[in-house]
Amino acid sequence: MGRYLKNTQLEGGSYAVQLPLGSSSVGPDVPVNGQIRFNLSNTRVELFYNSGWNQVAKIGTVAIVTDEFTGDGITTTFVMSQAESSDGAMI
Repeated sequence: MGRYLKNTQLEGGSYAVQLPLGSSSVGPDVPVNGQIRFNLSNTRVELFYNSGWNQVAKIGTVAIVTDEFTGDGITTTFVMSQAESSDGAMI
């Protein structure tokens, strides 16, 4: 029993394989853990894991932005200098 790749674009002498391309709305009908794709909507490589498409992290340095706020006992809302996509993106 073997495993076969559908729609491969690996040619002789190549050192890379092209990932499936598509927008966020396009994908397998029933994705399974371990599938990988290049999302044209957000220009990110994504891995399907734990019931969802997750962006593959970029290796390298990341700029850290620090915001400092001083409470006055009354103010409950503070505006950050950058918007984040999720609470998990903040420390």
